[in-house]
Amino acid sequence: MLKKPIFSYLIFLIVICLTSCQTINKKNRTPFRINSSYYQPWVMSEKERGIDIVLRINCLQKGIEFDSIVFNGVKLPAFITKEKSDLIIKSILPIGLSRIRIGSEVTGERDQLIYRIKGERKTYLLINLERKETKSYPKLMKIK
Repeated sequence: MLKKPIFSYLIFLIVICLTSCQTINKKNRTPFRINSSYYQPWVMSEKERGIDIVLRINCLQKGIEFDSIVFNGVKLPAFITKEKSDLIIKSILPIGLSRIRIGSEVTGERDQLIYRIKGERKTYLLINLERKETKSYPKLMKIK
């Protein structure tokens, strides 16, 4: 006799839990989808190195402005290009004596994408950044 009320109570709790999770997910849903995200170290010379951070985004809602990327605790500007139906967001973290000058700020924050929607600043944690193999650029040939 006790099995029916307990079973009914469990079903009721499961239904409540599932509906409340759906409500939370609707509130916290991001207005875009990241298809792929990776970082790729590169080397130009012994003294000039860096890391490219690349995010490929689609399913983008209107009114979003991408501001910057935080990578390894450094806030870097976001450079945006369009490629077919995707938006590509890139940034560069120069290391060593690089000729690349990018305004950066040490924040100590976790890896994240910073964006604005309707003027409100929001962040999206980049927890699945894939590391790609280091890219080496051949030394530039001197023209005589």
